[in-house]
Amino acid sequence: EERVRQAESVGAEDAAPLALREARQYLNEAEKLMQREEFADAKNLLEKSLISSELAIARTGSRNAQKAAG
Repeated sequence: EERVRQAESVGAEDAAPLALREARQYLNEAEKLMQREEFADAKNLLEKSLISSELAIARTGSRNAQKAAG
């Protein structure tokens, strides 16, 4: 959840909207699974959410670097 918020705070909504949306969806599904005590599946989705968040952050950083350079 923290990485999703971090991605939002660096501007991923504009720079990497698909990766951010995917991260949110995985996180929401993981929360539902945890409520049903399906922890193994929830863990997998949390890992996917983390990866998507990291991708969104990286894409945002890349976009910002391109803007600064050009």
